Formats: sequence, structure tokens, C-alpha cells
Amino acid sequence: MTLANRIIGIGLLLFSIYVWLTANAFPPSNSIGPGADFFPKVTATILGILSVLLVFKKEENAGDIFTLQRGSIPHFIGGFISLIIYVILVPIIGFFISTVLVSLFWMLLMGIRRWVVLVSVSILLSVVVVILFEYVMNVPIPHGVLY
Repeated sequence: MTLANRIIGIGLLLFSIYVWLTANAFPPSNSIGPGADFFPKVTATILGILSVLLVFKKEENAGDIFTLQRGSIPHFIGGFISLIIYVILVPIIGFFISTVLVSLFWMLLMGIRRWVVLVSVSILLSVVVVILFEYVMNVPIPHGVLY
């Protein structure tokens, strides 16, 4: 896994450098707050630091980390198909309901079977995300026809 970590780390480092250089072309700040380049540069810096750490990370056990078992293939396919259905459903029935349904399905895939946990966590997750994006950060989310 060390060679894969180095290749991925170098790729991410190059990407972070590209993002940093691209952010320099953004318009300057109007001195009221951080400019348009602030968030991309912070993100690129964090990504660059983490990618350098990944390149120089020592592996204690370089054995097979990703072993594919027959029982995990249906989980992978089900999770992938659920993401495609989620992207299709969000504009139609809205973010809130789609997120509740997908999080319910993913928790079922992970083996959670207690319905109280399934329903409460799914609804709580959707409510928290809607409150954070819609009301705190004023980022509009798709409502669809049902919400």
C-alpha cells in the first residue's frame, strides 16, 4: 500500500498546487472580509499538508488491505445504485425526503436493524443538514414537489 499512498499523495499534492495557483486569479478582497480566494487557498493548503503526510507515511502492515468478499459485492452495488437514485430523486421529491430515504437504506446496508435508530437518525441527519445549509448559511437546497 505504500506505493499506492505515494502515488495518490503526489497526485493530491499536484492538485492542491493547481488549486492554489488558480485561486490567485480570483478577484481581490474588498477589505470587508476574506476574499474569494480565501476558502480555496485554505482547502488547498490543508490538502497539500495531508498529501505530504500521506507520501511519507510508513506502513506497519503492507498486506492486503482491500480484500473483496462475496458478501460485500451486493452492498457495494446497492450503495452505488442508491446514490444514482438519490441524485435523480432530489430534484423531484426534494432534498429532505430523499436524504431520509437514502440514509435509511445505507444504514440498513451497514447492518443497523433497530427501527427507532434508523428513523430517528435519518430524520435528525436531514433536519440538521437543512438547518445548517438553508437557515445558517443561506444556501438554497432543492425542495421538490413534496417539501
